[in-house]
Amino acid sequence: MEKAYILTALYDTTPSYRDWDTDCEFPMYKVIEDTYEVFWVEAENLEEAEKWLAINHPERYIGANFELEGKCKLLPVPCKKYGKGNYESLEARIRYARSLFA
Repeated sequence: MEKAYILTALYDTTPSYRDWDTDCEFPMYKVIEDTYEVFWVEAENLEEAEKWLAINHPERYIGANFELEGKCKLLPVPCKKYGKGNYESLEARIRYARSLFA
């Protein structure tokens, strides 16, 4: 097993929109200042590290960055473009993260 590096942060729950997004179709969520946290987790692959984060720190799942054995995985901060549910509250984000590995 290797040590996976996971960089996380907490994201605001208020969406913002780019000027060109006049239909408010692609909400963005900004990082809350000073909420970055790093975890080192023993895992055999990136999926195992992702599952660990979703189960143990689901509030930090959105937008997390993973590195393991030279491989990287970046989880997007979601918007409607990805069609992955409701992200309007922290509770909704936690439910989504937990549902992935239930």
